This record gives sequence, C-alpha cells and structure tokens, in this order.
Amino acid sequence: MIQEIDFPEALARIADIEIEEQPAAPLPATPQDAAPQAPAFPPFESLAEMDATPPPPPVPIIDNVLACGDIMMLSGASKTNKSWCLLNLVLDVASGSDWWGHPCQKTKVLYVNLELTRFRIKERLDKLRSTRGDKAEVANMIVFWHLRGQARDFTFLKPELSKRMEDDCFGLIILDPVYKLLGDRNENSNGEITELLNQIAQVADQQNAAIILAHHFAKGDPSGKAAQDRMSGAGAWMRYPDSSVILTAHEEPNCFTVTSILRNHQPIEDFVMEWQYPLMQPRPDLDAGRIKRHNTSKIMPDSQFIEICLSKDGQRHKEVIAKAVAAGIKESTAEAYLRRLKQEKKVDFVAGLYSRKPDNFTLP
Repeated sequence: MIQEIDFPEALARIADIEIEEQPAAPLPATPQDAAPQAPAFPPFESLAEMDATPPPPPVPIIDNVLACGDIMMLSGASKTNKSWCLLNLVLDVASGSDWWGHPCQKTKVLYVNLELTRFRIKERLDKLRSTRGDKAEVANMIVFWHLRGQARDFTFLKPELSKRMEDDCFGLIILDPVYKLLGDRNENSNGEITELLNQIAQVADQQNAAIILAHHFAKGDPSGKAAQDRMSGAGAWMRYPDSSVILTAHEEPNCFTVTSILRNHQPIEDFVMEWQYPLMQPRPDLDAGRIKRHNTSKIMPDSQFIEICLSKDGQRHKEVIAKAVAAGIKESTAEAYLRRLKQEKKVDFVAGLYSRKPDNFTLP
C-alpha cells in the first residue's frame, strides 16, 4: 500500500533546508586570455665554462639532415604524398634503415596524427610494410596519437602531450599537419607563428627528441619562387626550423624535386624522387632544376629570358631588371625569373654581377 504524502508539509520542510552555494567553476582560459608566466631564462655562460663542460653532440636521427633537439619542416603542395613520405620515414627510423639515401638512427617514434582516420593510417602502414621485411621488428617502436576531429591549439595539447611522454622515450616526434595546431593564430603572422614554434621547440628540448612538422605550399605557381618562399604563410615557417625538406612538382609526371635547406649540416644537392605507389623512388636520371610550371603558355623559356636580359659581361641586378622591363616583361615576373635562375645555377652570379654561363645554355 502506497503511503500518502502531505505535499504542503513536505514542501515546507524542503524550504527550511539550507543549501550551501557552490562557487561557479571558472571557464577554461584560452591561450590568449591565460596569464603569461615569466619564462625561466638560462644564465649567461662564458666560453671558459663551455670549455670546462662542453655540451655533448646531439644524436643524429637522419644522417646529415636531422638530430635530436632539432625541428624539421617537410613541405609541399596539397596532395603531394607528404603523409606517405612521413609514414615511410617512421618505418625507416624505427628500424634503423636508410631514408632517401640517409642512414637513420634506430629509435622510438611518436606520430601525432591530426588528419587521417585510424583505418587509413593502418591501411597505409600495411601497404608500406608489405614492401619491407621488418614488420614485427618495428611494431613496438612506433606509437600513434590519433586526434582527427580533436585538433586544437597546441597550447592546450602541449601539457597533455608532455604528460603522456613522461614514462616513454621518443627520439622522433611527428606533427602532421602542423596547421591544425594553429588554434586562433594567423598563419601569416610572424609573431604568432614564432610563438607556436617556440612551444614546439620546448617539447623538443624537454624530450631531447627531433620533431618533424608537415606543412603546405601557398596557392599558385611555386616555380617562380625560391624554394624557401614556397610555403604558405609567414616567413617564420621557413626561417625557424633547423632543417627544411621541400617537395616541388617536377615537369616529369609523378616526380618531385627535393630541396634541402639545412642550418646545421652540409648542403645537399637537389635531387628528384618519383611517386611509385606506395613509395617515393629516386630518379637520378632527371634534372632537378626542371620543376613544373603552371600556365606555361604565358611564360617564356629560360633560354629566351637569358638571351634578352643577360650578356656574357656581368650586369648588376637593376640593369638586368631594366632590360627585362624594356622588353615588355613585368618587373615582378623578371624578379621571379632572376631569383629562380640564380638559385638553380642557370646563370652565373659573381661579385654581385649576373652573367650568362660560358656553356651553350639551351632549353626548349
């Protein structure tokens, strides 16, 4: 039998109960609103102190390309198989194999996957491992953090990332792609990008690990730009990393010119790799300088520009540009031609003077 409830009496009793008010939980601070913490700057150090306790050399991860504590940028146009290249690199580092001709130090790798589904990552790895014989050997050397759909400002991810790595030892960390860690930052702002890369560099220092970032090209035709200017956004994307590996479409289908810009290592001559699913394969028979040009009907051959604007005798930069403008070439176009021809060593540049090469330079 259900007992009758005297509702007026029950409500009166409830009204007499004192409820202690709880303070509202504060909203999580955004990176912009969070109070800045004073950095713990290192002390000054004299050369005598450095002589007394010299720093140990960093462990190389990719020989003559990348070492522990360094940051590397792998960049290319959209859909140029950058993630495939990075997954293959992961397997090479985890097994201590060669990557594009460079020996790798065998070490554990963390891949922060911000773009692909878990299924696609596994599918690609299985395809890559089918070309190798070290499937079981590398399985415990590679760790993934899948964050597709959960990518956010690196300021928020950094504490959790550092916490998860406390009990592990990774020699290489990959953030793919880095633009998904921008948050509200403007990728065209040098100050904001430098602040982001400072935080990433702190992780590299704390973990004594190398970090590789995947980044994309700006829209438009990259062939008229120097390799270091092809990346999208602020110049800090290029200037900050210790090493940059840049993939630019070659005029040969499915091929890419690989340009390496290295702060701490010996220069590497540009070379060509061909995409042969699921791997990039070397093409030493191809000229790395023959990068693909868009809107070719609107661009004159290099040989014609050289014939019009350059002589065997040296000319200063402004003289070359003046000749080009007089011939009906836009100044910005002439600047792009001259910059690229100099970078690709198709013209001589000595003591500030440009001139034709002594050999018979011809291009179709």
